[in-house]
Amino acid sequence: MKKTLLTILGILVAVVVVLVGTALFIMPKGEMVVPYVASTTPQVTVATKTSSIKKTKTGTVTPTKTVYETVISQKNDNSTISVRRGTRVIMQLGTFDWVVTVSDPSVLSRAQVFQNPVGVEGFYDAHKAGTVVVRGTGKPKCESGKACVNTISTFKTTVIVR
Repeated sequence: MKKTLLTILGILVAVVVVLVGTALFIMPKGEMVVPYVASTTPQVTVATKTSSIKKTKTGTVTPTKTVYETVISQKNDNSTISVRRGTRVIMQLGTFDWVVTVSDPSVLSRAQVFQNPVGVEGFYDAHKAGTVVVRGTGKPKCESGKACVNTISTFKTTVIVR
């Protein structure tokens, strides 16, 4: 029994080493993998503060810029939230296919990203002080050739950028 458990543990360790080694081999230098877990449950609006860092010639690390992020979810429907200029707003509205519009893109506009993670409708950047209305219309994701409920969900929130 003990020998079998040690053999299984050895195999698991070997698999992990191979997976990590493969990931390091195929990942381009200088890039970092940031895991993202999409949630099907609505998220509360959360503002987080992170800093990018800069390494100096002496080897010390200094922050270069502060980045704020706020998640907008179904819990923010028909509400008003306030964010700082420079905040990255993450729209996470749920499992439907959403079309999101912003009343004034000069205040809050969609960020250009290669691909949204699963469960995220888009990333938006707060550029200048102002008030915008964010509206969304969501339809169920339907597989081709299968019956689908024809339901439309709507979302609206006001964002004040200060």
